[in-house]
Amino acid sequence: MKTTNYNVRINPEIKAKAEETFAAFGLNLSEAINIFLHKSLMVHGLPFDVREPEYQAFSPLPETEYSKPFDNLDDLWKELEI
Repeated sequence: MKTTNYNVRINPEIKAKAEETFAAFGLNLSEAINIFLHKSLMVHGLPFDVREPEYQAFSPLPETEYSKPFDNLDDLWKELEI
């Protein structure tokens, strides 16, 4: 089978993490890229959804009468009158 070379610029940290990830599957980076390309051809596009990630900012819960800590579940149930 004939092959061709294609040079790609990759962040060294990303490359190292990708190599480690693919090695767990017994693949090197070249094999993983070939799988990606074959799968892309099979589905006629990217083999995964591409969209902007949705991040939710962390906001602590407001202080309420129920935000105090409890030593055990029995104390919590008593407080909630359950």
